[in-house]
Amino acid sequence: MIVFGIKNGGDTLPECIFCRKIKDEKMFNAEHIILDSLGGKGEENVCRNVCIECNSSLGTRVDAGMVNETITKYVRYLFKIKGRTGIPNPFRKIKINYADSQIKGELKTNKDGEISGFVADHQVIEEQGKILIVGPRRGFGGYAKSVMQKTYGEEISEDDVKNKGVFFDTSLVPRIKFVKISEEAMADYQVKVVPVMLKMAYEFCFVKLGDAYLDDAAAVEIREFLMKFDYKKDKFYYMPTDAEVDMKDIDANKENIIELSMYIEAKRLYVYINLYGFCKCKLCMSHSAEKFGEFETYTLKVTV
Repeated sequence: MIVFGIKNGGDTLPECIFCRKIKDEKMFNAEHIILDSLGGKGEENVCRNVCIECNSSLGTRVDAGMVNETITKYVRYLFKIKGRTGIPNPFRKIKINYADSQIKGELKTNKDGEISGFVADHQVIEEQGKILIVGPRRGFGGYAKSVMQKTYGEEISEDDVKNKGVFFDTSLVPRIKFVKISEEAMADYQVKVVPVMLKMAYEFCFVKLGDAYLDDAAAVEIREFLMKFDYKKDKFYYMPTDAEVDMKDIDANKENIIELSMYIEAKRLYVYINLYGFCKCKLCMSHSAEKFGEFETYTLKVTV
């Protein structure tokens, strides 16, 4: 939906729903209500009344807080949501054990989000009087030689390492279907995800209700909050409206959808957002819903 502002020499110019400025059409671009980095797609998911300046600013101050989080990368990995550089590897810099061993390292993934291998860290494991020196193949000979010399006072050659070394098949790695997230990580994520949900709901209300929504008292407060919020600075903030948030562990075997539903309850306008089943949010978007007339529940759904 496009809301037009004033006429300029016979041409009608659009108004941005965030800064509320009248601008030339060339200064607007397509804004995805459900972020494209979360799988948002389709014409129904587009709001065309966000100017380029606000789109960029909101992306940096609001969206990036959620998009760059490891939890979001887990979601994109589990549901195979591609970005410009493919599907992110959420396991980078996260140490795991190889099978049931004490060997620690990182999982590798390819651009299609498939686990492609395991890279062991350089490490020494001592058990029952035996020494196990572990590491990636590249540079392993020099590492093992150094460990034996400095730690155990023994001289070995790189040829000895090649002859005695055992190379195990690192392609035999687990398939990740479930991610357990700590309460602390969930709480930190919630601080960053709620403003994004609020922005999605605000844009959704405008697309469905038109410019009448922009002057609603709750809409004004929400808009002012979003225009000032910065996830890098605002670790604690006052919510401009009522919000109920329920967060659970991420499970790829459950819901593969993002859904927004707009409805009226007790004379209030609400938007309920379900983010792949692990994050559900109920937001009050107006305290006087009667002025928008009667309507059945509006929905916006994306399936990945």
